[in-house]
Formats: sequence, C-alpha cells, structure tokens
Amino acid sequence: EDNGGCDLRSNCTDTAAGPVCGPCGSGYSGSGETRCVDTDGCALTPCFDDGRSAALCSDVAAPGVGYLCGACPEGYKGNGQLCELCTLDVEITASSVLNGQVFHSQRVQMVGQLGEMDTECTNTLGTSFQWRAVSVPAENLELSNAINKADTLTLTLPEGSLSVLTKYTFTLEAWLAGEPRVRAEAAIEAYVAQQPLQALVAGGGGVVGEDTLLKLDGSVSVDPDDAPGVMTYAWHCRRHGGGEGTECRDRSGARLPLQLSNATLMLHMQVHLLLFLRFYNPDLPFRRAPKGPRRVWCITEISGASVGGLVKGSTEGLKYTFELTVAKGYRTNSTVVAVTVMQGDPPAPAISPIIGKVNPSLKLTLPSTLSSVREGSTVELEWAVVAASNTTPSLDLLSPDVLLSESIHSTVLVLQPNALAPLGRYLVQLAANVKDGAYGSASLLLVVNQEPQGGDLHVSPLEGVALETSFVLATTAWEDDDLPLEYLFAYSVVGGKSCVTSSTSTASEDEVALALYGPATTLEVALPEAGAEEADFMVEVLVYARDTLGAVGGPRARNLTVRGLVLESEEQVVSYSKGVLHDASVALLNGVVDSAVNNVVGASCLLGTPATSARRSRLRRARLQRLRQAEVEAAGMDVAEVEEDEELEAEALTLERRAQREEMVVLMRDANSMMVATAEAQERMAGLVANIVDCPPTELSRVTEDAALEVMDAVVTSALMDTSTGVSKLTASAGEQVLAGLSSLTAQGEHGASAHRILQATADAFLQTLASGELPTQAILRSALSALCSHGMTGRPSNGSSWKSCCSMHSSREAWLSVSMGAGRLEEAWRGFSAGMRVASPKSTGRGSLVAKMSPIERKG
Repeated sequence: EDNGGCDLRSNCTDTAAGPVCGPCGSGYSGSGETRCVDTDGCALTPCFDDGRSAALCSDVAAPGVGYLCGACPEGYKGNGQLCELCTLDVEITASSVLNGQVFHSQRVQMVGQLGEMDTECTNTLGTSFQWRAVSVPAENLELSNAINKADTLTLTLPEGSLSVLTKYTFTLEAWLAGEPRVRAEAAIEAYVAQQPLQALVAGGGGVVGEDTLLKLDGSVSVDPDDAPGVMTYAWHCRRHGGGEGTECRDRSGARLPLQLSNATLMLHMQVHLLLFLRFYNPDLPFRRAPKGPRRVWCITEISGASVGGLVKGSTEGLKYTFELTVAKGYRTNSTVVAVTVMQGDPPAPAISPIIGKVNPSLKLTLPSTLSSVREGSTVELEWAVVAASNTTPSLDLLSPDVLLSESIHSTVLVLQPNALAPLGRYLVQLAANVKDGAYGSASLLLVVNQEPQGGDLHVSPLEGVALETSFVLATTAWEDDDLPLEYLFAYSVVGGKSCVTSSTSTASEDEVALALYGPATTLEVALPEAGAEEADFMVEVLVYARDTLGAVGGPRARNLTVRGLVLESEEQVVSYSKGVLHDASVALLNGVVDSAVNNVVGASCLLGTPATSARRSRLRRARLQRLRQAEVEAAGMDVAEVEEDEELEAEALTLERRAQREEMVVLMRDANSMMVATAEAQERMAGLVANIVDCPPTELSRVTEDAALEVMDAVVTSALMDTSTGVSKLTASAGEQVLAGLSSLTAQGEHGASAHRILQATADAFLQTLASGELPTQAILRSALSALCSHGMTGRPSNGSSWKSCCSMHSSREAWLSVSMGAGRLEEAWRGFSAGMRVASPKSTGRGSLVAKMSPIERKG
C-alpha cells in the first residue's frame, strides 16, 4: 500500500536486501526514495519573454513532458517561443484639403486608415489614436476629443477652428492599446487661405416714406475668415431721376456727402425737389423775355410723383441707390440696394438678408419684420418672387409645389425644396399695404446654387453574399464650383424594404446609410442584408455628393446581386449573428466606426423584429407538431421530454438574443461617442437604436434600456446645443426615431423619469424648430402620442396593454390631433402635445391631470 516506502510515482522492486526504489516516472524529477515531483517544463523560460512582455508558458502535466507556449503577447507575432514586435501602418486617405488649402469658414475633415496587420499579430485590445496639430506662425490649437474626435481615425474641425493665413501640420498617431511600442504616424499640411468679404445690407431695398426713418444696416456684412482688424464701411448714394444731377438730399434738402462712413445709415430721405424749371408757355403774356420765344423762369417745389411727367426716367416717388463698400486690409467687396422714397409714412417691411447662395434642394425660409405701422391701421403683407434674369424660369408662388408656408400673406415665406431653379436669380418682394393706400415694400435678390453635377459610382464585385463579401464602392467625376465635396454612401433593397430604419434627411425613406458625409471617395463594406428573392436578390448601392454650401447632388446608383446565407434554424441564426457582433466589436476597437455600425445593422436584421420573432416561434411549434409520437417512440424518446427540451432550448435562445441586443445597443452607444453629432449621425443612430429595441420585452435587459436611453439623450441634447441661434438642430427624422425608440422601452422606475426628461427635451427641440418654419409631420405626432402612452405620460393602464389601447382612453386628444392635422395646423397640434406632456408626470395614473390642463379647443376636440 505504501509502495514499499517508495514514492508512488516510482517503481518499487522487492529484493532479498529489501525494497529498492526505482527512478521517477516520465515527466517527474527527483528520487523514488525521497519524492517525485512534476518536472516544470517552463522552469527555464522556454517561451518568449523579453522582460516587458511574455508569452504564457504552460507545463505539460506528467507523465507528459515539456511545455506549451501560448500566443505571443499583445503587439507581437510568432509561435509563442520566438516572437517579434509587429509593425503598424497608418495613412491619411481622405481630407477636405484641396490643393493644399482650406478655409476658415468651412468644416474640415481628415480621415485616417490603418494598413492591414499581419494575421499572426496578437491584438485583442484594439488600436488607440491621437491627432495633434502644429502651426506656422505658432498658435495654440487644442484638439479636443469631445469636439474634434481627436482620439479617433477621423478628425473634424468645425467652421471657424483654423486661423487665416496660417499653415498647419496635422499628424495622426496610432498605436496598439496593448503594446504602445507598436506605433505609426501620418501627417498632412493645410494652409488657411483668405476668402472675399461679403457686403450685406439689412433693411434695404424697397419702398419707404419720407416720414419714415430709412435704416440701412451694413454691420451684417461678413468676413468669412473672421480675421483680425476693423471692417470699414463706405456708402455712396445716387439719385435716379428728378432733374439734372444725381446728388442725394435728406428731407430738409441738405445735400448728403459723397461718401458716408458709418456702418448703419439712418436717414429721412427727400421726396420733394427744389427744381429750377425752364419751359415754353405761349399762354403767359404777362412776362416776356427780351429776346427769343416766350419763356417763364420760376422756382417751384414739386413732388417726385409730379416729376414723372416732366423729367424723363422718373416714376412715382424718388429712386435712390446706395452702394456699400466694405473693406478690411486689402480685401474689399460691394453691394447695391435700391430704395424708392414716397410721400407720407407707409409701413416699412424688411427681409432678413441671405449670406451667399441658396440651395435649391433645401427648404428656404425667409423671415421678415415690419415697422412704422400707424396705430389702429391694418397692414396686409404680400410676397412675390419674380425671375431676375432671362435664363431664370418664372415661379408660380401659389403652387403647392412651391409654397410651404401657410400663405403669401404671412410674415415668414417658406418655399418647398426644389422650388427654385438651379443657377437661377430671383427677386423676392414683400409688399405691406394699408387700407388708406399707404404702401411700403422690401426686396431681396436670391442667387441659387447648383448641386454637384456629373458623378459616377463604380462597384466591385457585382455580386456576393450579405455580411460576407467585401464590396468596394468608388465615386468619381463630380463637378461643382463650391469645393471640396463630401460623399454619403447608402443602399436600398430593390423591390422590398430594408429591415432597419436608418434613413437620413438626404437619402430617401427606403435607403440606409453605409457611411455618412465625409471626404472619402471610396468605401469598402460588407452589405448588411441581402436582396429580396422576388427581385432576383437585387440591392441598389448609391452615393450622394454635397458641396460646401450644402447643395446635394445625386444619387448615382448601381445594382448588385446580394444573396443571404442559408440559415435553416434559429440556432444557426443566433450563432451567426453572434459572430457578426464579434466582428463589429473588433472593428470598433480599431476605430472603424462605419464597419462596426454596418455589422450591427446586419446582426439586427438577423435577429429581426417582434414579427419575425413570432414567425420563428410558430415554425418551432410546427416542427414539434410534425414530430409524430410514433417516430419519437421508435427512437426511444418520450414526447414530454422532447417538448420540455424544446422549451429549454427556446428559453436559452431568448437569453442569447437578449444578450446580443444588449451588445448591439452598447456598441451603438460607444460608436455614437466616436462620431460628430451631425444631423445625419443623429438620424442614423436614433433609427438603428429604435430598430434594435423594437423587439419582444423578453429580449430587453436593463443594460439595453439604459444604453438606448443614453443614445437618445445624446441625440436630443446635441440638437439643443446651438444656443447662439436658438434654433434646434434636431431633424424631423431623428426626432421621430427618438420617439419611436422611447415607445418601445418600458417605463418603470428610473427609466420612466429618464424617458420623460428625453420626451420633454425632444419637444423643446421641435418647438425651437417651429420658430424657423419647420413643422412636424403626422407620423411624428403619432410617434409622439405613442411615446406618451408607452411611458405613462397620459396614464398607462395598470395591465400593461399596448399604447394603442392606452390611447383609446384619450380618444378626444387623438381626435383633436387628427382635426388639427387635417386643418393643416400642425404647429398648434405639436404645441398641444408639448403642453400635455409637460403637465403629466411619469407617475400620472389617469386622464384628469392632462385634460384639466388642456385648452378649450383640445377639450372640444
């Protein structure tokens, strides 16, 4: 039993002299007489170890011998016994730098790209990045992770970040997070060139009265470079008609100086002229000149209206042109406004000036102001837009395809997108009429931009498998005057509908963004979803081009054949989507945000929505029913046990799907923190998160809800950050997706309070947008109502029924919303929603608190 006193790991031989202990067995060292111990194969450090990093060495347990070396440490490659530092490559592949130049007033982006690392390299912790900038002359340019995303592959410099006449060198440094010695860097230079001044006049151009104080404000002129120095102003006035000479006089008759140097002119202009009139009058016998025909000399005061019958070129009132020349340093720029001065004190409308060209593809909003309105008088405003050049087509302002504002008599004129012709020139006129005949007007010249022209999209290969095949998209041959251009890539499922809602305000509703606007002209991407079988698996890929003024050209498109993997069971679907999310995590760790987001889109499509989940459950039950009892018994199985196993399997799949949705939202939260909060980024992120949380409640975890609320909060908060203009940056699409996402989340405990706060912020953002003439759509109002009911804002039923059941308790409110929308009073409807939301808390238990605060029109509805 005691092996003759020998170690149990050795052999004991019984001899005449007594037991003899043999040597220790294989893999052991020591003496059988004393003790055998497992020989440590790692004792002599056979695996890689350079004093800073080491590969894991594992001893082979006896009776085995030797050791096993693990993978090389982070940043190394080799077999674990011999390792060497990896190499890293990074380059700046795209930027807003054009011919070595950028401008102070433009957004500047620089995009880096990692080179392919050796597949043997160990890199589980990802790659870190940091941009830095130096300038000549030297200045302090701090690159912020929060604003510039200086710790990502894409550096973004908002408008106004760079100083004019300065040369910058931007350097991108990359290193492995697990081994900082593996690093690389790339640099790009950019010179900030000067731009022309823009002379602008607020309040000018139109008809004013002689008793009205004419105010021409040139202080709104713009230096796009915001360069040091003082801008100077020089005004030159010229009178048109009214006799010989072109001098200008004020109401007292005093001649204005040839040049005025104030930034703002405030004058009472002359409408009566003191003229020396010489004319032949044969009917005046009482005074005759000594020689020649009878002539009468007299001095008389006549109005500008009367001059029209005597002086060629005169019309009603006196016409003046004021030329403003602004200067700063050696740069100058001029503009001219025409003013007609009438008798009396008519109302004085003014149109807010426009800086630069307007984009035809965007909605145009023109606010106005009105002054010098006599007490008790009623003023009617009327807008008109006329072509100002022979090549500009006429515009029917009353057409619904043109007019977006309530009428041509409102204080704000809003024109539909694409109402104005590209490259056109239009004169916008605003007339202010009083019943007693007094008349004032203002005018503004619009110069219309043209979207980028030409353009092509090349794709290789032309067919492949969703989430597997790497497609390369490249766009070329775009032309535009306002460079540099930025590009957005997207896709749509031909003959079907995408499984996600991730459209942007640029792309159409059925298009899903693959990469947001940036300077990169190429994109390598695995498409997230396959085409529809009934449309021969066709997927359309598209590209849009946007110039520096915001005009969007395109899309240019190509059709691809994209099939999906054949996944026959839900187990295969869940297993494959887990691998896709792993790829997304790796991409995000290495700074490739678009690739990570597109992989999450693919995983979300695989897991599907509540409808697809229900369909899979039905298929699982049908499979059970097809499993006939005879077949089960023939296989020696018990039907009850099979059913129990199936239920356990279904529960395990639900838990896995829940874990994957959690990972998806967390990845989107992290990706959102790596992107600049543009309108397109808001729309994309809000849509994707709303799609992920649109699932059965059993697949939502607390972590998922927290991360989803965090993303939506970031979207709305970033939209409210522009306090300088007081106008929200929250687009209709992003707001609708935020509301849709909130309506999918539960409203318990802290979640209810968070959701209520985000709802309130969303309403604030939209109310700010209303001030600029933007109106919410019916879909947004429905989403808002859904979100209200889902979160107990109007008293969620205790049985947890759906929002539709909940809202049936408040049919009067929904009816009022419908009436308001039907009448076109969307603004009033949205304000009603906001007011109702503010008076209800997450703990509201009934309808009373909401209805009590409703306006009479709401209650009547």
